[in-house]
Amino acid sequence: MYQVTILNDKKETVINAVSTDKDAPRVTGNIKQGINSFDSFTFTIYSNNPGYSKINPFKTLVKVLNTKTKKYEFVGRILSPSEELQESGLFFISYVCESALAYLVDSIQRYESFTNISVKDYLEKLLDNHNNKMEEDFKKIYLGKVEIDENSDFVNAYETTYDNINTKLLNIFGGELSLRHEDKIYLDYLKQTGRKSKTKIMLKKNIKSMSRKLNVDDFGTRFIFTGAKIKSKDNDGNEIDTEECITIANLNNGHDYLDYKDGVKKFGIIEKTVNFDDAEDAETLLKKANEYINSISIPTSLSLDAVDLYYLGIDFDSFEVGNYYPVYIEIFNIDYDARVIEKNIVIEDPSSNTLTFDDKELDIKTYSANKNKNIVNNVESTSKNIIEIKQKVIRLETQVINTEKQVQKTEKQVQKIEENSGSYVTVKTYNAFVDSNSKKISEIDNKIKKLDERLSKLEGGSTT
Repeated sequence: MYQVTILNDKKETVINAVSTDKDAPRVTGNIKQGINSFDSFTFTIYSNNPGYSKINPFKTLVKVLNTKTKKYEFVGRILSPSEELQESGLFFISYVCESALAYLVDSIQRYESFTNISVKDYLEKLLDNHNNKMEEDFKKIYLGKVEIDENSDFVNAYETTYDNINTKLLNIFGGELSLRHEDKIYLDYLKQTGRKSKTKIMLKKNIKSMSRKLNVDDFGTRFIFTGAKIKSKDNDGNEIDTEECITIANLNNGHDYLDYKDGVKKFGIIEKTVNFDDAEDAETLLKKANEYINSISIPTSLSLDAVDLYYLGIDFDSFEVGNYYPVYIEIFNIDYDARVIEKNIVIEDPSSNTLTFDDKELDIKTYSANKNKNIVNNVESTSKNIIEIKQKVIRLETQVINTEKQVQKTEKQVQKIEENSGSYVTVKTYNAFVDSNSKKISEIDNKIKKLDERLSKLEGGSTT
């Protein structure tokens, strides 16, 4: 499903072909995609591959085409090699590759200052400077769509083009970068990439496994609120700040803190301090303190190992970084649209692709609503069985197709056999072949029928 091609001076060599031919070139590898980051591709190539001796670090380009969606999952350059010789005598090389966005690290922006210039004009200036320094056309990147409508002052001071974009644009104005590979490479600077998809992610459908991590590294349940520093006068009568701060104690029954009650009930007392140095009086501080308590939530990260059923012709579209997908996992009280922020692609086995979703802010009650371990184990087991059966059905159907093709190919030899009717051995061999493959198809059909019956029971809620 993933065709991998390397390019040297625009001359292409396919190193991973989408083919059933056992002699077709093959590599193994992983693509890691993210948001506002350099996508990476690592692959291993063996000495019998036609591209083995054609790879030159930093010069050789690589493209990975998804032949199902007709989209490129990766476009970039090959970097460092790692050579290895196994005990068996097999020799191979592993390569690390980085996406085209990393080309912007190859140029340095000389000192230059800009006053009240738009984000669009500044970004275009950065890209023009970059392109003027690059002799290789493939490393030139041109301005695309810009959705950030802001003006500001900017100063370039001998940083890479990418560092300038990251620190002076992304860190200040937010937004996300996206590359488009058309006649040229275009850089879009959007408020947000991706779209909302209708493809559901849920148990009994496409989830193989999941993990959810609660981030309590800086979590507290009792918060001591402080405001501006209390002022005093020195011996000369000058007003100075002390280390003592305004508190809410006088307005809160003598307590300088507020409790996050659900958190205290769940985790006990964990004290933290929160400072609002712009609160000049206790009334303002108390108002800010209550707003803070009411907004407390726990960041949780969700990671799913899900089967992309688009490739089996079941779902409407495929999983893509930046897109939002409705995730429904009742036993974990999860029912919301989650955004894919990272995707790991295994080019030799698409069913092993994994997704990472953005952090979701949950309150204590929501997080604690799923404590029935037996139900969890039962649902996870059922879901896993469904996925495995569906994959077996696909593999068996493929075997049927391949066997039928083999029979059709052999039938074309009948005419030659008839012309040589005196050859008893040839005719006997052909008849035996047909009988054998007819039996295979019958056996596979029976297996598919049994798997379909098991699948119907599981999807209907039965685990027997």
